[in-house]
Amino acid sequence: MKKFFLVGFGLAFIISQLVAQVPQSINYQTVVRNSSGQLVKDQAVSLKFSIHLNSATGQEVYSEKHVKTTNQFGIVNLHVGKGSVLSGDFETINWGAGKMFLKTFLDLSEGDNFTEMGTAEMVSVPYALHAGSIYVNYSNDTLYIGDQAIYLPSGGGGSTDNTVTDYDGNVYGTVTIGTQTWLAENLKSTHYADGNTISGVFDYDNNASISASYGKLYTWQAAMRGASPNNNSPSGIQGVCPTGYHLPSISEWETLKNYVSAHYEVGGGLIGQKLKISGTTFWETDNGTNETGFSAKGAGKMYILGGDNAYDYLKEQTYFWSTTELSSNDEQAMWFKFYDSGVVTTNSATIKTNGISVRCVKD
Repeated sequence: MKKFFLVGFGLAFIISQLVAQVPQSINYQTVVRNSSGQLVKDQAVSLKFSIHLNSATGQEVYSEKHVKTTNQFGIVNLHVGKGSVLSGDFETINWGAGKMFLKTFLDLSEGDNFTEMGTAEMVSVPYALHAGSIYVNYSNDTLYIGDQAIYLPSGGGGSTDNTVTDYDGNVYGTVTIGTQTWLAENLKSTHYADGNTISGVFDYDNNASISASYGKLYTWQAAMRGASPNNNSPSGIQGVCPTGYHLPSISEWETLKNYVSAHYEVGGGLIGQKLKISGTTFWETDNGTNETGFSAKGAGKMYILGGDNAYDYLKEQTYFWSTTELSSNDEQAMWFKFYDSGVVTTNSATIKTNGISVRCVKD
């Protein structure tokens, strides 16, 4: 009887902050060897995963299949929850229903003749996914979590371990991607961290309810607050950001882009896919996976047309300011841009009087 081996079996769970969107997948890495104990290198293999309730032989609540190619070291990397679904729905698994067990199967011939490789209890960490079903809302200086309420007085701003509060009392989740910690949603503040009113901040289409979901739009001058532009990393420019955070340079946006490219199984134009929120609530096309937890939304932009403010591209494109100018004494500044029709990201420049989104990164 032939025996195959998955060596170095490991699960690395993606965790998001409580108030950010919880990524519905689990990182998985393993080394594949054949019946002789030799590494299976540069070869396509099939893996099947099934999740069982309460025991290894308990009710199967979900199963999926992956076809992956091992690298030169026999290593396979994938995301459980992102394969070809065989049964169930990963996003609706009730992680609080009891203990969960992950069973693994392998076929070295890239087919469906699977051999069971073993079962592991999914302890502690994956139940962070259960937080995705908990009601979380902030309103009138009160943070609601489930059936609990916490009073958070506005004014002053600052950050905690998991959240950041701006001067207006808006509470933002944070997400760490590589060496950077970002706000997990777009800025909504109408005041700088010291309480001074921001001039050059807009609600999309003058509709405050849109800003509540997508964040507000800022001119470059408002975002920079008079600071001199640079492309340093970090930029060192707090600008419109809450205390402890700053406006990123294009160099810092490139750091984010390069990290996602290197660590999230992407190539070419797929970088934006991992940074964009999934579904069609905030994008016209459902091509985002949000595996990073960055949760980019199609917030659109404001621009001047015939002397009046015009608004466009909601759910189609989104733009983020940087501290970097196109060139010295230029009327344009660099932005970081996502498209709806594809999943690419790009760096380009726009007129500084346009109103676009702001994401802040931790000092």
